[in-house]
Amino acid sequence: LREMFERFLDDVVDEHSERRRRAGDKFVATDAVDLLLELADDPNLEVPIERDGVKAFTQAAAADEGVEGVGC
Repeated sequence: LREMFERFLDDVVDEHSERRRRAGDKFVATDAVDLLLELADDPNLEVPIERDGVKAFTQAAAADEGVEGVGC
């Protein structure tokens, strides 16, 4: 079950990353995953967020709100 959820989170992050890449400068964040990925790209963060951090935040939000509330 853990591995299935890990693959799910990888797919979610990959889909959002691809949508951001395709939109380029015209990209507008529409959910929590988009916002987390924007933060992960910010080189000025005092504490950087990496891909695993985005997945961890997404997992925690899914546990609190249900998967639909995360924007997945």
